[in-house]
Amino acid sequence: ACDDGSVWAGSEDDGVAIYGAEVGQKKGRSKWRQFNRFDGLPEDWVMSLACAGEGAAYVGTYRNGVGRVDSAGWTPILEDAWVQALTVDGDRLWIGTADGLYLYQDGGMKKLRDDDVHTLLVEGERLWVGTRSGLLELDTSGLAGGLARTASRSQE
Repeated sequence: ACDDGSVWAGSEDDGVAIYGAEVGQKKGRSKWRQFNRFDGLPEDWVMSLACAGEGAAYVGTYRNGVGRVDSAGWTPILEDAWVQALTVDGDRLWIGTADGLYLYQDGGMKKLRDDDVHTLLVEGERLWVGTRSGLLELDTSGLAGGLARTASRSQE
């Protein structure tokens, strides 16, 4: 659930189900709404979601990247990517894909690492990145100069 009380649930074949936000199509008498390819989502297989403010969410798809969904529709942020993880940290959107870690901030996109990223967690000034090779702990405090890798734990 998001801070505004809305709930966003992704699916493998029907886009996003939304409760508590005026987004997408109303489904009969249900209080849930649906946002899918008919509403502008580039595909219906949703891999990850993150809250993006009142009545909005970031939606990561299987093959067609990530975008912001709100009452105005779909706004692409990163296209042609297999998005596996999303997390929001203030005005930063961290994007984990099969081909790397990206940071979207102030309208700009920057690729930071080439790892196959499966999960993300922000903890203070640390970003924990779960990859195919193991776990990375990245220091985000000096972001202007890039990320410093503080630790790595990989499978042996």
